[in-house]
Amino acid sequence: MQKVIVKPKKDAITKECYELKPVVIKKNHLRYIEPYEFKYQLYAKRRWIGKPLIEILLAEFRRYDENYFLNAMEKELLLLNGKKANPYQKLKDNDFIAHVVTRHENPILDVKLEIVYEDDKYVVVDKPPSWPIHVCGGYQFNTLNRILIDDYGYKN
Repeated sequence: MQKVIVKPKKDAITKECYELKPVVIKKNHLRYIEPYEFKYQLYAKRRWIGKPLIEILLAEFRRYDENYFLNAMEKELLLLNGKKANPYQKLKDNDFIAHVVTRHENPILDVKLEIVYEDDKYVVVDKPPSWPIHVCGGYQFNTLNRILIDDYGYKN
């Protein structure tokens, strides 16, 4: 019997991010997100084909060193095609990399969002300082986009 590895579609990856619900802690006029487990997921890029996984990780994801990546592979927090990753395995077209981390988001100001104008197509807000607009860098939930979705019930 041949084992088949099912890789998620790109839409499923995006959907998974939006299904996560943060635990929000508000104190000292700041909005904190409780640390949470997050799975980075991506397909191998064309320029990575034929290069060892560890070489790509060290070149592209400089936040971590070689010991970190080797440890993450050993603990199966970093997988290649749904299986324990071999750091020296050369990447192939359509290889799927998943990396589980604990994320700690920076706090933002805890202020009420002022909705200036709204109709069927648009929502205009007075964006508070310190609020990123969308997912970026260290922010997944403490963003204007996610607060509009999670706290105000907006979609699209």
